[in-house]
Amino acid sequence: MAKITISELLKFFEDSPDFHVIYKSKRCKTSHSTFDIKIGYLNPIRPNNIHVIGDYELAYINSLTAAEQQNLIKRLTHNNTIAFVFNKADPIPSSFLSQNSISVIHSTQSLEQIKSSVHYNFGNTIEHGCFVVVYNQGVLITGENGIGKSTLLLSLLNNGHMWVADDTPAFTLNDKNEIIGHAAHQLENFVHIKNVGIINMDNEYGRSSQLKQHKLSAIIHLANTRHNSKEKPLEFNPLTSRELLGIKLPKWTLSIDSKNLALLIEKCAHQLVLHSWGISDSVQLDDKLNHLLK
Repeated sequence: MAKITISELLKFFEDSPDFHVIYKSKRCKTSHSTFDIKIGYLNPIRPNNIHVIGDYELAYINSLTAAEQQNLIKRLTHNNTIAFVFNKADPIPSSFLSQNSISVIHSTQSLEQIKSSVHYNFGNTIEHGCFVVVYNQGVLITGENGIGKSTLLLSLLNNGHMWVADDTPAFTLNDKNEIIGHAAHQLENFVHIKNVGIINMDNEYGRSSQLKQHKLSAIIHLANTRHNSKEKPLEFNPLTSRELLGIKLPKWTLSIDSKNLALLIEKCAHQLVLHSWGISDSVQLDDKLNHLLK
């Protein structure tokens, strides 16, 4: 998630119809430092900077004495808490309204909805690559400029697959903690193909070939493994992982010298489908070898 300031976060809460700012801390005017947003239910130990207070948390607060509530607020202030978000209609404890260090906000949204709202507004990340959908698996194809990502997109579309965005897709987290990708601008249907020029994808493949958004399942990196390239030589096992928006995704690295990259990407997508069914070719191979060695 992109780093933001306290004033930017508070302005989002003020402008959103789903939130009501009851008290705005003076820190939003004096602090210009940026931070990563961490949202969770009230927890004095976990270093969240936005604490959501629901039924259970409110019952816990009300069970404390006034002095204990003040100590709790002091502890959370030292842990860099920025806002308390009460998402119940019950009265807010007076100790939270009388303090002046942490902003107090009310919302009718659930924790997941609050996370989704904040992530949607501040959690977008733009990736340089091509976002395609192969066998219903969202795949982000990355690589150097001019390596052939857009040409590979055409090959996959010719094979009957779909696409979401080329060059600069945007990704965000939804309320299910899934990474959702979509086109970052309105001219996404125009794609530049090396040695050909500009192609209007609507004219070539029809509007129905492009999805507005889709879940991201994996990343495939195209590597230039020639001697004059900065890319490292490929290891025996090309499957690793990469973290995006806090989610770890499987990542394959494929050489651009491969004869049929579209076919290899289809095989990677097949592996994702099999994995979703609980089937692993490598595990089956291990089982077979272990059986033969007995």
